[in-house]
Amino acid sequence: SYQASNVFAITIAGTYVIRVQDPNGCTADSNPVTVAPQLTVSAVLNKDITCTAPALAQITVTPTGGVGPFTYAGSGGSGTFAGNVFTTNTPGNYTFTVTDANLCSASTTTAIVVSPAVNPDITGVSQTQSINCNGENTAAISISIDNTKGLAPFVFNVLNTTTGTNYGTHTSGLAAGDYTITVTDAKGCTDVDNITISQPNPIVVDYDVDPITCGAGGVSLGRIIVNGVTGGTPNYTYHVTGVNGYNQKFNNQPGTSQVFDIVDFGLYELIITDVNGCQKLHQNILVASPPDDLDITVSPSPVVCSGTGSALVAVSSSP
Repeated sequence: SYQASNVFAITIAGTYVIRVQDPNGCTADSNPVTVAPQLTVSAVLNKDITCTAPALAQITVTPTGGVGPFTYAGSGGSGTFAGNVFTTNTPGNYTFTVTDANLCSASTTTAIVVSPAVNPDITGVSQTQSINCNGENTAAISISIDNTKGLAPFVFNVLNTTTGTNYGTHTSGLAAGDYTITVTDAKGCTDVDNITISQPNPIVVDYDVDPITCGAGGVSLGRIIVNGVTGGTPNYTYHVTGVNGYNQKFNNQPGTSQVFDIVDFGLYELIITDVNGCQKLHQNILVASPPDDLDITVSPSPVVCSGTGSALVAVSSSP
């Protein structure tokens, strides 16, 4: 429809032709006029400031409508644009303005929050389960962190620097050694703490064996002599088993000497058990028999042609 004013209010984007009519009904058309969609702008935080490269925060600013090319500006902190991508290492609340080729402008209405990279904080590493026997992998640890520092989720790494074994996130089933505990947050920021897990020394038994002997006074008992025990966790049980049902124990021993008297020659087993149930086993301990220290002499009688013969047997001990 025609109007007297030369100003038109356009609410729908599109291409328009303006027609002018004079009082005589003559008309003329203008060149096509394109009305662009209204310029709006949005911004998205693609990546916050981190501790790992690339460390810069990255924000993508996207204009909708308007007429390109566009120019971009940000406020709230320092940073640079590469096209429509804004990067910064400065924490702050950022808003953005886009201007199109027609000098129309639009700004974001909600600030994009760029937060600083804060290292997580390990507040303590404690051992919650011990190693009872040398060589076992039974230790466990507990790791405490300050949940107000760093950005969840947090990932733990448990490394035995003595053996080189990396247990990953496992905090149980650990062997003895020096450990480095690392916590890494969602931004790649880390904190490190250390702990040493100890274990008892191996059980070591010093023992001797005396064989059964024969002397002028008769048979002398054999012996298994425990001279001393070290390692493990005192006190100890000394236990010997062997031939003909031999079974003898000495309980609650502090590691000092004890003697097991042996009557029958043969093979015996010595078992040392500490207070944690850890054992040291010595098998096939031979307690020798006495015939090797006897002198046996056989003297035959004169030969006879009938009847029974005889011989004289003499047994004596070696001096």
